[in-house]
Amino acid sequence: MLDRRFARFVAVGLVSNAICYGLYLLLTAQGVSPQWALTASYLLGVLQSFMGNRRWTFEHRGRAGSALLRFLVLYALGYGLSSAVLHAAGSWLGWPHPASMALTMVVCALFLFMGQRLWVFSNRPRGLGAI
Repeated sequence: MLDRRFARFVAVGLVSNAICYGLYLLLTAQGVSPQWALTASYLLGVLQSFMGNRRWTFEHRGRAGSALLRFLVLYALGYGLSSAVLHAAGSWLGWPHPASMALTMVVCALFLFMGQRLWVFSNRPRGLGAI
């Protein structure tokens, strides 16, 4: 069960991230700062990811509104993590922003999979489950 879910999560993520990474590169090539480009691409990715993962990856049958609220909380945390990784890789390690963004996407994907599996689309949400 976990293998199928993870494979589907990866498939949804690959499509979403390819679109979002392309948007990120397009925006930065047009002079948008990496942080603003991250924000715009992240927002698009959140919407795509919720729809794909709720229906296909986790086959969630619970209330969509409650799941969406938990999903948004998780993705707000993921945004903070993404921002921190992007900043650390770029500023502290001196990586170019495309490589920093690629690392950010991998780290955040692992965090988000576990959060969705254990909390957002779980039949028994733990912690903040009343949301």
